[in-house]
Amino acid sequence: MNDLTELVREALARRREERNGCFVHNAAAVELLDHGATAIPAIEAGVLEAGALAPKDLASVMVMYFRLVRQLGLTSRALEFLNRLPAPYKLDALAGIGTAWSIKDPGLPALPAAFRQYAEAALQIGSDKEKRVAGMILRDHGAAA
Repeated sequence: MNDLTELVREALARRREERNGCFVHNAAAVELLDHGATAIPAIEAGVLEAGALAPKDLASVMVMYFRLVRQLGLTSRALEFLNRLPAPYKLDALAGIGTAWSIKDPGLPALPAAFRQYAEAALQIGSDKEKRVAGMILRDHGAAA
């Protein structure tokens, strides 16, 4: 096992937290950003290997994953990953997309059409929670929800 694989496991288990005033965050998940493109396959493998174990902090890892996807322009790869995720992980994935693209930075790209379509599909066939998150994504990015 390499250090990046262990970092992903640490992030999914939320083994290392840092405090900033009253805020607490998953320090290992944030550290994944430092690894850039090499973190993408490690995150994908770690999440898929977790399977039915329900990672403690999948949400933070998904936010960091989609921040990297946004920065690196890896939409097609991320869409393939989304389609391989177990159903219980779809909500955290949608929330990760919404959070990564909620940062208003004119230097970063807008929500890709493929993720808009993914949210539209979740709005039609997802769970109630998935529909709520998908609706927020579509509302925030100019599509009717």
